[in-house]
Amino acid sequence: MMKLLSLSPATLSILLLSACGGSGAKPANVGNHKTDPSGLPALYAGLFETGKSWKLPAEYVTSMDGQTSSAKGTMTCHVEEARAITGGKTARLACDPDGVEAPDSPAGTYVGTPAGLWRVDDAFDGDATKLDATKMLLAAAPKEGKVETKDTENPDHGSAVIVKAHAGGWCASSGSWGGDEGGWTLCLRDGAVIGGAGFWAGGSTRDLYFGDVPRN
Repeated sequence: MMKLLSLSPATLSILLLSACGGSGAKPANVGNHKTDPSGLPALYAGLFETGKSWKLPAEYVTSMDGQTSSAKGTMTCHVEEARAITGGKTARLACDPDGVEAPDSPAGTYVGTPAGLWRVDDAFDGDATKLDATKMLLAAAPKEGKVETKDTENPDHGSAVIVKAHAGGWCASSGSWGGDEGGWTLCLRDGAVIGGAGFWAGGSTRDLYFGDVPRN
């Protein structure tokens, strides 16, 4: 693994693309477009079922000064506090590593609607109809692509969300840069978490991979 001292936005985009399947050809027919009885697309409906849990093999890889080491363990992600809200559903996804470290992970609060999936912060007021479509993590019928947001006051700072088809499902990667760089990946198929990742770079690199997730 390369040592990453300071990644440019372009380099970070390459890393995120790699984390979600590289630049390979898009599969001709990727499923997960059907609707679940909950009213949410089957692709992410499972994220809104309290108690759902996925335990996946994990590997933590570090690199510094040309030296690389790794450790193996597991990552368990489970759904907490799923409930209906105006316009959709919300739930907390908790991800707990065992035997490995997690520089970042897809854990957080999610909102699902018939139109798409978002990860939201504490400012979310509980009304899914007010969510910004440009900040959507995955659409109900996903398409590969990248949405980049630049800091107008700090041109060396920014963030990006990249969506790629992978293993019959879809991966979404969210990352940011500005001095250090970091981010995470979540891969879903038929309502299940099939894999994910978290990374951090700044003088050294720390990467966590779990389940079925492409590696850079």
